[in-house]
Amino acid sequence: MSDLKPITGQTKIFGIFGHPVAHTLSPLMHNAAFDALGLPYRYLPFEVRPDRLEGAVKGILPLGMLGVNVTIPHKETILPFLDEIDEEAGRVGAVNTIEVASDRLIGRNTDGRGFLESLRERNVDLSGKRVILLGAGGPRRGLRWRWRNSRSRRWSSRRGRRRAGKRWPIESPPSRPV
Repeated sequence: MSDLKPITGQTKIFGIFGHPVAHTLSPLMHNAAFDALGLPYRYLPFEVRPDRLEGAVKGILPLGMLGVNVTIPHKETILPFLDEIDEEAGRVGAVNTIEVASDRLIGRNTDGRGFLESLRERNVDLSGKRVILLGAGGPRRGLRWRWRNSRSRRWSSRRGRRRAGKRWPIESPPSRPV
């Protein structure tokens, strides 16, 4: 980490909002990639308590941030504070990425897309395979939404029946944005 580029007035900021975030490896990973590509960016963790989420979101544009990742416990509660929600995030009811575009905050969910792309990169073909999705949170719902058009047979197990059924029954994903 001693090779970090200096932070200047030209440095652009990305970050992650969560509570807690002290454990996250995201800054290490993103900053290493930015440095390897010679980009004048820094990625910072922001410890955002739930009662301060709205204020943190309102600070993104004035601070000139280029984007923010969102982690627990904010993936669902952040939706009303954004200018726009893409179709996937709306359908799964969770946001893990905020894109800043034309002074607007656009919520996206990349959990399913990212996971399936990582399988494709490793030539893992799950067509016709039986798959078990564990959990009940936003990442699981994002993956399930992406999986709907695949040929894989799905079987689900819920981490918590009450939480999983909060938005819709596991067996029937929504047909319209949540």
